[in-house]
Amino acid sequence: MTASGVSVRTGAHALFEVLEQWGIDLLFTCPGSTEAAVLDASIDVPAMRMVLTTHESIAVSAADGYARVTGRPAVAYLHANVGLANGIAHLACAASTRTPMLVLNGLKSTEMQNRGGFTTSPYPAEPARQYVREARVLLETGALAEDLTRTIAATLTEPGGPAYLGLPQNLVEAPFAGPVPAMQRHHVSSRRRPDPAAVDAAAALLRAARAVTIVAGAEIANDTARRALGALAARLGAPVLIEDRRTMTAAGILGDDPAFAGVYAPEHPAVVASDVLLFAGMPSFTEFEPLRTPVVPAGATVIHLCSDAAEVAKREGVDVGLIGNAALALADLLAALGPGAATNPSHRETAVAAARTKREGHRTAMRARYGESPLHPLVACNALAECLPRDAYVVGDAVTTNGYLADAVIPGSQREFLATGGGSLGWGMGAAIGVKLAKPDATVVSVTGDGAFQFGVQALWTAALLALPIVFVVIDNESYAAVKAGIKRYRRRGGRPDGDVFPASDLPGADIAMISRGFGAYAETVASVVEIAPAIERARAFDGPSVVVIKTDVAHTGP
Repeated sequence: MTASGVSVRTGAHALFEVLEQWGIDLLFTCPGSTEAAVLDASIDVPAMRMVLTTHESIAVSAADGYARVTGRPAVAYLHANVGLANGIAHLACAASTRTPMLVLNGLKSTEMQNRGGFTTSPYPAEPARQYVREARVLLETGALAEDLTRTIAATLTEPGGPAYLGLPQNLVEAPFAGPVPAMQRHHVSSRRRPDPAAVDAAAALLRAARAVTIVAGAEIANDTARRALGALAARLGAPVLIEDRRTMTAAGILGDDPAFAGVYAPEHPAVVASDVLLFAGMPSFTEFEPLRTPVVPAGATVIHLCSDAAEVAKREGVDVGLIGNAALALADLLAALGPGAATNPSHRETAVAAARTKREGHRTAMRARYGESPLHPLVACNALAECLPRDAYVVGDAVTTNGYLADAVIPGSQREFLATGGGSLGWGMGAAIGVKLAKPDATVVSVTGDGAFQFGVQALWTAALLALPIVFVVIDNESYAAVKAGIKRYRRRGGRPDGDVFPASDLPGADIAMISRGFGAYAETVASVVEIAPAIERARAFDGPSVVVIKTDVAHTGP
């Protein structure tokens, strides 16, 4: 007899046995009646932590945040076609960052699946298919353990990414008598080294370069790859930049690294001074709108390293493409270069010094504006950065403010910065839950806009339930500022004046602090720089989630 009073081992029990083998001990879910067998079987698995959310999008983004910072698979269990639909937007974000996330989808019984039954659809996997590496639907109970094992393995096979498995209710509830596949026989290393000929070609370009600048992507955002990057940058005398704000999902180099020289832009002095650019561990640049100017300076030689071959030369041409694991590829490049002193240390020293001078000048300019009202979001972000720990995890989901935020919190610190990778509002609040569960001893700060807050507010319930001391900062300009910015760009393209009327973009009236307190969070609203640090201190002292609303200039629409 099991702890739940069930005497028969079911498919649901086998499901937990497989997860246990893979070291997965968290399951994020917003369940329905279809998941009854799984919920019941969880009683027999005390090591499995069932994390309840009140909206499927939060389950997905929390799993995304957890998997991003651990590198291990995380599970979001969604209910039927309606639950999957609710989670799809944040699944798109996980797909853009190739997060090793497993989406399990409870489906109605196969007996009614094709008869248009309640919460059924004829093609259950199709909504998820374009955002996952693999999508399959269980066809018989006996195949559950095998199908689940293969689906988990797919999330970890480089370049990695989410995978989907649909689980019909009757097949999960049925008795399961078979063995569970041994994880060790299915978890094979998929790290690939790039083509040696391509490595030699890249090394030849680097040796012959006058000046090299490296742009570090999210695939470098782990200790092993960062060490390899540091060694290569030192050998080349190369400054290191992080990706631009639209492409960046994690900082490939920490802001206190001696090689850090700022954020990539075609006009960045280090980029302009270089004849060779190495884009390391990043996708092609993400277009928000059709680009009118080149994202890479004309005449620059480009070496592009990425684990996903589809991203290399997707938009901009490259001179050498390196397809493979970032850490291995950087180590191979260093070996191919051979021993020697830094190729051009003066280029690095000049770029780093210029970046430091610019940063210090920027901070001085920001402090000079600390008394202004209304508060500009750029000023607010700099004031916020000054009162956060140097090693905090900052989850950015504040659309028009995210660039300001990254510029403020990354330089001169060891902070990890995570960004959405997609346009799904509310992602950051759920992701912060996953990050905090993965890093319980770290300070986790979620920075969101007031519009995004209304998409992700359900995360506060789960954070309060688990007493997670996450600080949620809401940049409140009482509008969808990005929409206003889009209207402005449209008018300018047509030669029309900006005007002061922006339809369907104002968000007045919501008392965000009051709403947050209703979920059990500590909350307060501030409107000046002098109030920010004390409010953050009070928020961090609260034993549970806290919300600090920073009122900013309602007329500002972003950079």
